Amino acid sequence: MKDYYSILHVLPSAEIDVIKAAYKALARKYHPDTFNGDKAYAGKRMQEINDAFGVIGDPDKRKKYDAERKAANQEDEFTSNDNDVDTRLEEDWLVACKYCPEATEGYNHLNKLSRSLAFAFKSYLLDSKQFSECQTIRDKFRTEFLNNYFGSNPAVQEIGEKLVLAGELKAAKSVNRAVKVMGGTLDVNNAIKSLHADYPHLKDKLKLDTSEILKLQLLFCQIRDNKNNLLVYEDSISLCEKLLKSLNIPFEVNSFWGYFRITYQGSARRVSNRNMCRWIVNALGSHPHFRDI
Repeated sequence: MKDYYSILHVLPSAEIDVIKAAYKALARKYHPDTFNGDKAYAGKRMQEINDAFGVIGDPDKRKKYDAERKAANQEDEFTSNDNDVDTRLEEDWLVACKYCPEATEGYNHLNKLSRSLAFAFKSYLLDSKQFSECQTIRDKFRTEFLNNYFGSNPAVQEIGEKLVLAGELKAAKSVNRAVKVMGGTLDVNNAIKSLHADYPHLKDKLKLDTSEILKLQLLFCQIRDNKNNLLVYEDSISLCEKLLKSLNIPFEVNSFWGYFRITYQGSARRVSNRNMCRWIVNALGSHPHFRDI
């Protein structure tokens, strides 16, 4: 089946505004009346673009298409085969980047991950005019890309991102496959061991970031994905409290028989042992470091 997301150069998880912006950019490029080149080729491309937008630009048709795509086990590609992606909207983009250097930085960063991702970022900014938010938008696009291919575990995302940036797409696809099969149960250490065995030349390149932010993100994901709410032990609570303080988030935990007394954002609450994990996730869910993971 045709990959309409690939035709429009957007991720399967792309929001409708991103899809619309990509469609407008492509239509502007390939409309036969304005295309500088073979009109027959432009007409063919324009038909593909219209067909794609007609499906994934419509919520009901998109839902049905996504179900069929999932059933067909459609594979996502990390990069686009369209060599013309980088030259679209170039004149407008150069003007925008002259007055907003951050847009160039954001584009270059995303382009290292995926040319299609960078194109979607460029077309969305030009369409929405939200250049003052370009860094936030870049981070959102990057997070969406990593979530789409490598799941929600920040450590697995880090490994996948390193592989893509290093041009090790075969190894990156093996991680992507493992995430699809195992979901959130994929252990990052086992993933690294497997990569070392299959790709010995990567042995010295795959080293996890041990920053405090990443540790806290990992703990957050463990808590969020744990279904029985019994994951947090005293050592995890101590780590959580220490790291939250390092981020200047007021957070104190005191353990009592059968419950915890939590002081957060100026108020104290009594939370049962069973609900402790879920409370932490709910409390941190709107924080910038955790909102998009």
